[in-house]
Amino acid sequence: HIQFSRAAFEANVALTILLLGILLLISGLKNKLAAYLSIPILVLSIYFYYSQRLIVPFILFGFFATFRNNLKAYVISLLIGSLIFIPIGISFLKPEGIKRVDEVSILSDQTIYSDAVFAHFQNNNLLTSIFLNYKIPLVFEFLHNYFSHFSLGFLFFTDDPNPRQK
Repeated sequence: HIQFSRAAFEANVALTILLLGILLLISGLKNKLAAYLSIPILVLSIYFYYSQRLIVPFILFGFFATFRNNLKAYVISLLIGSLIFIPIGISFLKPEGIKRVDEVSILSDQTIYSDAVFAHFQNNNLLTSIFLNYKIPLVFEFLHNYFSHFSLGFLFFTDDPNPRQK
């Protein structure tokens, strides 16, 4: 957090707003004003950083599933949050709205499963259909990418390809 805050990355603003939204979401169980402010603030975090678009819906779903008996105060908050979401929601429907997904998605990288497809065409039988289809390399690439973020080299040494973050 300190490293990214020194360079004023938008991820820090998004994290701060997300944490404030979660605090208000939980406080809203006892305080109606906090309940009214919680969801609009969580929706605002979506405007600052792309990963919030994935995280905020899971947080809201988990919260509503856990506290489904105490949600009357959140109806107004949900309506206000929906109004705030409309402009960015419209941008999701445009090609520019999914540009970032196309840039970072492992599904757009054809080299990941080209070897598996080539091997499948060379040995076209039942076992290659099961083990050498294009989904297996995608799963391995996803797991590799996910767990590489927790490696000591990435976190503390020089495994990050971005020189600003080494």
